[in-house]
Parts: sequence; C-alpha cells; structure tokens
Amino acid sequence: MWLRRRHHHIRLNSEFKADLAWWHVFAAHWNGSSLLVSKESPQTTLTSDASGQWGYGAWHNTQWFQLARDQQTQDWHITAKELIPIVIAAVIWGEQLKGKRVLARCDNTAVVAVLNTRYAKDVVLMRILRCLFVVEAHFQFSLTSTHIPGVHNVLADDLSRNRLPSFQVTCQMLIVPHLYYPPLFCSGCFIPIWTGHPPAGQHCSVLLFSGHSPIHKANI
Repeated sequence: MWLRRRHHHIRLNSEFKADLAWWHVFAAHWNGSSLLVSKESPQTTLTSDASGQWGYGAWHNTQWFQLARDQQTQDWHITAKELIPIVIAAVIWGEQLKGKRVLARCDNTAVVAVLNTRYAKDVVLMRILRCLFVVEAHFQFSLTSTHIPGVHNVLADDLSRNRLPSFQVTCQMLIVPHLYYPPLFCSGCFIPIWTGHPPAGQHCSVLLFSGHSPIHKANI
C-alpha cells in the first residue's frame, strides 16, 4: 500500500500485529542456531483426522493419540477442526521430527492447500497455522501435506471417532499390531487453549512441553 502524502498513516490490522507477535515469540526462545532441512533430509509421515462426532486423532510410526473435541471448537468449520490434530501431533512428536521433512497426510483438500501454501484468508485458520509454524520453527522440521482418500484414512478415522475396538482390529489386519499399544494421551503433552469467538478476539495459546517440563507458553 502506497501513501499519497508523507504525513498520512497506515492503520495496521490485527492480523499484521499477530504476525509481529509470532516473530516476538519465536525470537524470544530461539537459541541462535538452526538445522538446514533440505531435500536430502530424512522424511517421515503423520496421519490425522477430525470428526464432528467425537474429536481428533492422529498416528505417527508406532504412536498415536486421540482427543475429545471441546465445546469452544464445536461450531468451527471442518477445515479448522482438521488442522487442530496436526498442530497437536507436531507438538507431541516434535523432538522425533527434528531436522526431518514431515509429510502430513489428511483427507481434507482445503487443509492440504493451506499447509502447502502456508496461508489462509480465513482468520481462524491463520491463528491455527501460526500455532503450527511456531512449533515447526521451535523443533526445526519442515512440514508439507498430501491428500489421502477418506476410505484409506481408516486408522485416524477410528481414533477421531473413538472407535478403539475397530482401531485395534484394523491394526491387526494391516499387520501393525504394535501400533495399538501403548496409547499416547495428548493431554499430558499439549494444552491448546482457544479464547474468544472467531473471528473477533480469537487467539491460540500453545503450551510446549519437553518431556514433562514446560518450555514456554505462546499466545499468537
């Protein structure tokens, strides 16, 4: 945007200020060094799903988590809901993902698009993306996304609908019985706090943990 006169002013909106807040949070906890994630870096995958019936679920290698949806996010559109388990997964497995190229598999094409473009016009989606990006920068991995057809996303689908017996049977059918035990409950690793009502006053508070010790809390 160009100013017609030098004494004119530009009013910065809340999204611009949110971007500045992101850099403030990142710089305050950056140790001054970073890993270079290139095409030659090792790649890993995580698969997630969100359900309007119960909540969220994701799995990575031999680990998985599930989380019941809270009342504050019940009325959010499905794209926002589908992003939430990806953020949680990034926090839980951040140490394992460090220095790697992470491919997030999701059955929602809109989520795949915003993850790959790293931008969304929707205010709520950008709030969630900023949460993801601060986790990505903290643990120094590079995340992209690919679409997985819903009919093939059976494990994450069972987790997001709290169908654990079906989840166990599917694991055995896919010859991955080690995936069923032990479960990983995200409540001990990640606490998302959503305040306000979208789009006005919406914030995302991220509490990062390293083991059992909190690293920092970021409001972005």
